[in-house]
Amino acid sequence: GLSELLFFDTETTGLSGGTGTLAFLIGYGYFSDRGFVVRQLFLRPSDPEPAQLVEFSRALEGKTCLVSYNGKAFDAPILKNRLVINKLPAVLDGLQHIDMLHLARSIWKLRLESRGLKDLEREILHFERDTDEVPGWMIPEVYADYLRRGEIDNIPGVISHNRLDVLSLAAVYLHAARLLSDPQCWAASPSLDQYSLARILQKIGRHGAAGELYDPSVASGLNASLTAEAYLRKAWAARNQENWLDYEQYCQLAAALDSEKAVLELAIYAEHKKKDYEMALKYGQWLLARAGGKKAP
Repeated sequence: GLSELLFFDTETTGLSGGTGTLAFLIGYGYFSDRGFVVRQLFLRPSDPEPAQLVEFSRALEGKTCLVSYNGKAFDAPILKNRLVINKLPAVLDGLQHIDMLHLARSIWKLRLESRGLKDLEREILHFERDTDEVPGWMIPEVYADYLRRGEIDNIPGVISHNRLDVLSLAAVYLHAARLLSDPQCWAASPSLDQYSLARILQKIGRHGAAGELYDPSVASGLNASLTAEAYLRKAWAARNQENWLDYEQYCQLAAALDSEKAVLELAIYAEHKKKDYEMALKYGQWLLARAGGKKAP
């Protein structure tokens, strides 16, 4: 359930990672009976890093899954390194980890050119941040100035940036979870999102739901290439259910839109399932003609 999830984000002394990179601010959030709680652990020059890491480790008690945005590639490795360097238990090992960047790419890559967390806030959550926060690319420099010269003017903006990242992460997670579980959300989604959702549902084995979702995505305006791909994926769903009549029909619809994959499917189906070798040969000749750059017969 939601109570087993820990949403987290770090602000670091560098953006390239590596063993010398320090997570000077760890923000995390979790659902409780009081709602969504956000905590932030900020390292001042006099603060011992092990105390920060131990406090974060305590937040993991009772949690089974981490949720981040690009955390698998960046935040988690940095925290793991800092735990090792400080000779602390490897508390992140063994936990599941949902990286919302990967899921966002799966759901919105066809519609959104950029899928950073701020892009999702604006395009999906319809939320715009104010100008008080410090942009991510400036944060290492702001912290360095704080350490060297004691400049604190921009530190509240860094803390605000981190807090909003954690809140947005939780909001995007809830929105994506609802999209994947609620058919009413599917119907209200743009056609490209419907198609992407159908692909995800098919990938996780929900073939019936995926097959139903491809239809409205086609009806609401997919281009010819994606329409052919949708028909082909419907054919695969029918094949998984051993519904050969629908399988052949959807392959033919995709083939009519010039899908070479669909023609190959039909050739194999004609040869192995229908034992119609003449038809299989025709499909094979069509593919050979395409491969040779000639007009198909």
